[in-house]
Amino acid sequence: MIQYARGDNHNRSLHDNAELLGWLSISCGLIANIPFILYVRVKRLSVKKLGGADSLTRNLSLEHRPIINFHIILNLIGFFTGIFHGVLLIRGIDFISISLIIVITTLTISGTLMRFAKLRILNQLNRIIHTHIILTILLVILVILHLSIS
Repeated sequence: MIQYARGDNHNRSLHDNAELLGWLSISCGLIANIPFILYVRVKRLSVKKLGGADSLTRNLSLEHRPIINFHIILNLIGFFTGIFHGVLLIRGIDFISISLIIVITTLTISGTLMRFAKLRILNQLNRIIHTHIILTILLVILVILHLSIS
């Protein structure tokens, strides 16, 4: 009886930790992507409206490297916490979770290759994959579905 109670407590703790990792993954994704998307939009708008020679546009361009590094690092942290979340809850895997794994892995690999690959054709292919709005919408829908069924 005591062993059963200890095992049940252990499983509860494991589930709580897995849930925490899931929320951490979602939080990292939101913090990494929403400000980055806004930055990219403001940068594009400033180039379009003010031109490339304006000081605001130049300052935004100078901030690009640190902002993209922050975006990559936080997304990688979110990716790996999401993977650990999935490993801890592997017994309850379903089609939504598998789809979520595929989309997140595709976006993570394409983003990492886009940043570090040297071949121009590879960068162009990864840019098409990584910035595809349908993948982003699919990711948001899958996260919402995953949260609603768990």
